[in-house]
Amino acid sequence: MVGRNVVSRATLIRACTNCGRLKEALGLDIHIHLENMEPNEVTLPNVLTACSRARDLDTGKRVRGDMIRRS
Repeated sequence: MVGRNVVSRATLIRACTNCGRLKEALGLDIHIHLENMEPNEVTLPNVLTACSRARDLDTGKRVRGDMIRRS
């Protein structure tokens, strides 16, 4: 993908979550961290939604911790 940034990743995470592609959505969150991008206030709630639907408690706890640290 050309022009990778946190906004495009957040959009992809939301789209994947809405289509039920939860593993792909959570994988995009991992890529954000691997590429040293800083998640924003849109990315984190989208990832939490994916975690909830996928019943991925561990990732949800990590994302929640990230949100608390940023506030």
